[in-house]
Amino acid sequence: MKKGEKKWTRVICFLLCMILTCGIFTTGASAAEIKNSQQISNLNLTVGKLLSQKMFSTTMEKGQVANLLNLKGMTGMKFTCRSSNNKIVSVSSKGIIKGVKSGNAVVYVNVIKGSNIYKVQIKVKVSNNVENKYKEFLRQNKSKYKYYTIKTVKGSKYPVLLATNSLYDPYNPSDPLKRGKMMANQCTVFIYSGNQVNGLEEIACRACECLKYENNTLYSVRHNCIDSYVIKNDKIINIGEGPSHLYKDSSKYIKFKQNNF
Repeated sequence: MKKGEKKWTRVICFLLCMILTCGIFTTGASAAEIKNSQQISNLNLTVGKLLSQKMFSTTMEKGQVANLLNLKGMTGMKFTCRSSNNKIVSVSSKGIIKGVKSGNAVVYVNVIKGSNIYKVQIKVKVSNNVENKYKEFLRQNKSKYKYYTIKTVKGSKYPVLLATNSLYDPYNPSDPLKRGKMMANQCTVFIYSGNQVNGLEEIACRACECLKYENNTLYSVRHNCIDSYVIKNDKIINIGEGPSHLYKDSSKYIKFKQNNF
């Protein structure tokens, strides 16, 4: 074989090796590739190409959910998943991840494709933006609102903030804190909307009673009726008379905390 022919033979062999090698790497990467370049229910998930023992981090809001099936590359793949702490982050057998309360947890995912199993660890930090906004509001209005509580109310997307400057004990009105009841017969209702805390209106009780709460609904006990309140379109709505047992059921009183923010 002549010199020139040997040279071209070596070049061709080199190119063939490169093509085969690249083909193998490409096939291997695509089999183990899960990508996501867009938001999933307002949650950004970013996953590397090679999943084996891969760990990545993400953050989500309390109550927010993400579906692992929405990740690119998951089509046709089977997987199992679990959470290191279901009280902070829950995960269903169908791959629905949900932020339960503020804190950190790890979601362990085994992605199965053919005979291959790829392991992924998702470090999830759950934050509570609404709670943080309320705390900041209370901090800024400490002189105006000395006591507060946060409750879930029907019709409201987020829990509402109830704030007051004074407490009231229906059994000892002259000394509201003597018995440590920490309850209020009048307070202002605030909601989180438009990325800020907005005041709705005041709710007051009569007949030596305090605000009550049952089935995600606020109740104002008056002389001859019990008003029920829900929230609709960011407004507090009186939906009529509440159950009569609330006249006597003291366990339904709303307890307040001191504003120490």
